[in-house]
Amino acid sequence: MQKAWFYEEYGPKEVLKLGDFPIPTPQPNELLVQVRAAALNPIDFKRRNRPIYVSDFPVVPGCDMAGVVVAKGSDVSKFGVGDQVYGNIQDFNAEGNLKQLGTLAEFIVVEETLVAKKPENLSFEEAASLPLAVQTAIEGFKTAGFKKGQTVFIVGGAGGVGTLVVQLAKNLFGASYVVATTSSPKVEFVKSLGADEVVNYTKTKYDEIKEKYDFLYDTIGDCKNSFVVAKDEAPIVDITWPPSHPRAVYSSLTVSGEDLEKLRPYLESGKLKAVIDPTGPYDFADVIEAFRYLETGRARGKVVISPFPSQHLPFYEIKDNLNILKIQDKETVSTGIVIEETDLKGAEPENKEHIQNYDIAPEEKVLASNVDIEIPQEKKSILEEHGEKVIPVVAGESGEKIAHAYKKFEASISDAKVVKTATELKAENTEMGI
Repeated sequence: MQKAWFYEEYGPKEVLKLGDFPIPTPQPNELLVQVRAAALNPIDFKRRNRPIYVSDFPVVPGCDMAGVVVAKGSDVSKFGVGDQVYGNIQDFNAEGNLKQLGTLAEFIVVEETLVAKKPENLSFEEAASLPLAVQTAIEGFKTAGFKKGQTVFIVGGAGGVGTLVVQLAKNLFGASYVVATTSSPKVEFVKSLGADEVVNYTKTKYDEIKEKYDFLYDTIGDCKNSFVVAKDEAPIVDITWPPSHPRAVYSSLTVSGEDLEKLRPYLESGKLKAVIDPTGPYDFADVIEAFRYLETGRARGKVVISPFPSQHLPFYEIKDNLNILKIQDKETVSTGIVIEETDLKGAEPENKEHIQNYDIAPEEKVLASNVDIEIPQEKKSILEEHGEKVIPVVAGESGEKIAHAYKKFEASISDAKVVKTATELKAENTEMGI
């Protein structure tokens, strides 16, 4: 089982519960991903408030995530175990119900076509903030048939989607002039994103703006008022449903990992930057508070959840019938070798019976030199061939007990990692379908 936030009835944020949820098994075209960060979107609370999309209960909310692949289906070809990926796992245009298991869980499954490899210069939190918002932002320009050199007026330039629309207008779609609206405290922030002009909506009304624009992009559903700044034949796109003006066209999104991959050069060069609301990231335990803030409509950029409870996951990958152990820390995945009981040399100290009972008196402190771990050459060679750093890992029943005793008295066994027994690890991985 894993920890997840879920709800079993529609309603306000208080219907959310934190509890145990089954770890899914990936289908042939799916990845099993350990979530390292997730982002909240308005659709998450709208879907929780009322049945706008069909789904069976319980529902784990969340569309956006970034994490590490821990297992994959037999048909997956683009990704391998240990790859860091990000994406929007909910394909709103696909047939059937949305996934019950959203991204506010330690482990999720997702089709390989919906994710992309995380750019190396982005943190998990930054990557998680992007997918749904950037996919929505891009779709609006496509819906409008926007052409390079045109002007654009963006309603709501400081929100999760708006911050990306401002950046994309210049850097991807070649707008000649970008205007965006926001409130007083965020004017300079929106300018820093690349807007040529920022309208403070608390001081200036739409009908006071004399210039007319080639494209009106409304990210907050205010086109019933903002339409006056658009030229007579200019497209008006509204990303909220239903649009509040008859001229406005609703724009949804295309969910695609390939589209995210196309953005890699812009993300790596800094032309497109993730914007995380400064109140976050919110801890996994504080999801209800994160929703409370998001639902005020005052977020600047994206509301992100991180860290997740399971930030250190040992799991097996079988290579040439040898047990290779992947060990995750906060930012990397290292490769270790599983040291079984038969790999231990000199593991027979005089006080063996005390070690077996976890009952060593302080005066009988065991010296690390009493145990010599030697990695069999056949195992070491496999790792060296893959260019991996060898990290000894104590496993097996005797090895676990000896390592436990050493750890108890702050001794060390070389640079060995102390983990669960091989039997326990294998049982956990069987449960996860690995």
